[in-house]
Order: sequence, then C-alpha cells, then structure tokens
Amino acid sequence: MLVGLISSDAGQKIMAPFSIDLFKGMLAFFLLDMRLMAAKNFSGLKGKPPITLFYAVGAPLVHAAVTLGLCKLLGLALGDTILLMVLAASASYCCTGRITPRFT
Repeated sequence: MLVGLISSDAGQKIMAPFSIDLFKGMLAFFLLDMRLMAAKNFSGLKGKPPITLFYAVGAPLVHAAVTLGLCKLLGLALGDTILLMVLAASASYCCTGRITPRFT
C-alpha cells in the first residue's frame, strides 16, 4: 500500500497492464476453467438422488431470498444487501459435506 501511495496516479497507469488488465484476463480464464470442470463432472450426477440436483439449483435461490428478508428486516442499504445475497447464494457448496480439492 505504501508503494501505491508513493507512486500515485502515474504509478497506477504504468502498472495497469499488470494489475487491472491482467486481472480481467485471469478472471476470464478462471471462469472458463470452472465451466469446463462443471461440464466434465456433470456426468457424476448419474445415480445420485434427484434431491441433489434440486438442492444445487434451489439452495442458492433460497439462501439469497432469506438473506434479502434478513437485510430488509435489519434495514441495510441496497448495495450491502445485494453483496450479502451474492455471498449467501454462492456459499451453498459448503453445506454438501464434501469438498474435493482440485489438485491432489
């Protein structure tokens, strides 16, 4: 943070290809990899109970709706509410009881 404070706007413009622009490219590759992993592992649903698929689709929606209700009850700002809804919806994987590391 100190380097960023010292270098100010001129330093930010110089470092933009490595920090800002690179992040967008890496995010695109990450999302592509996640889609490929999901497509590759989709066949793993064969033989699983149908509740697994219903939970995978429904849980993020339910979690987001519950979070919306709680945020409205607490009177949180719209931006905070949306952020918490996204976090609650994306956290449904942690309740499955099994998290497999990708690189073993």
